[in-house]
Amino acid sequence: MSTTYQLTKEQDDIVLRFPQQLLDDQALAYLLDYLELSAINRRSQLTSQQAEKLSAEIKQGAWQRVMHLFKEE
Repeated sequence: MSTTYQLTKEQDDIVLRFPQQLLDDQALAYLLDYLELSAINRRSQLTSQQAEKLSAEIKQGAWQRVMHLFKEE
């Protein structure tokens, strides 16, 4: 099996080269988002319980901002 990519490290950077037809723009954006979120997750000191609490707070805040759109008057 031949690889369709080249991976090199240059100082503080990782350089990944692959044919453009391998990924469309949306797939590339998803890949880069995944890599960024993975890096954030590795550095995070947040526990699962804290993450669940934060998620609930965010959902509640979002609902408070949009619930007027769903109320019948």
